[in-house]
Amino acid sequence: MSLRFFLLALLLSSTSATALAQDGSSEEGTAEGEGAAEPVDEAALAEPAAEPEPEPEPEPEPQREPEPAPQAEPAPATQPQAAPAPVVHPPAHTAQPPPATDDDEDEDGRSDDFLWFEVGFGYSWADLAAFENNNFVPGVEQLKGSGYAGHAGAGFKLFIFTLGARGTVASYPAADQPFDLWSLMFDVGLRIPIPFIEPYIRAGIGYAWLGQLDFTALGDSDVSVFGLTIEAGAGVDLFLNDHISLGGGFDLAFLNLTRQRLDRCMDVGGAMCDVGGVDLQEDGDAVGFQVRVTGHLGIHF
Repeated sequence: MSLRFFLLALLLSSTSATALAQDGSSEEGTAEGEGAAEPVDEAALAEPAAEPEPEPEPEPEPQREPEPAPQAEPAPATQPQAAPAPVVHPPAHTAQPPPATDDDEDEDGRSDDFLWFEVGFGYSWADLAAFENNNFVPGVEQLKGSGYAGHAGAGFKLFIFTLGARGTVASYPAADQPFDLWSLMFDVGLRIPIPFIEPYIRAGIGYAWLGQLDFTALGDSDVSVFGLTIEAGAGVDLFLNDHISLGGGFDLAFLNLTRQRLDRCMDVGGAMCDVGGVDLQEDGDAVGFQVRVTGHLGIHF
């Protein structure tokens, strides 16, 4: 009985020593980076390890033959076609710059309107002593009537203003005492720049004189009558093109004329120099007016 306890104690002590030795080897293997096998008993080590059964190799899949690639059929032959015309797209709408204008172009669009010439012809009526008569001429009541008149003028235009000179002549053959009335004046005007049609107003001041004044009672006497004239007028011009215009106008002239005395009456004296209550030895004057309605032709440069 004691022998059995002795053998059992010896077996347990050897088993413990073997386990301690395996634990030390396991710790050294861990320090070197390699894992150690788990401890097994001596009986297990004495038996040969069973060889692992080889895994069955997978059966190789049957190889498929590659299918031939489909060949593209040749395109049918076609007739050559003309290349399409290029499509031209309209340019995008952009603001166009204002057209270049001539520096001399006015607001009416006419560039050739700096210099102007004008001639006209029409009807006139005058009364030389309508407002005042102071020892003017004998038979002054005969110095009124109707007749024809003409004029000519020239000047230049600055924007809407015109400056120039104008001369007029009017003949009154229908009067009891025929006479002519002449004038030459400085002329200014204002024109409204409307395309094709141009209304205007004008004014002038200058010198006027009488011609063909003969007194049968005085024989070969020479009488000089002249004075101041102030005019105002209005009208309209129709432009046929940039250079030519046709128009019509109405003019009213106020006349202050003076008769110069006859020097020969100072020598002759007497009743011969007193005609119709007018003393020709003294100066005389009268205030009247003249009306003209004319058509005219204008040339512009």
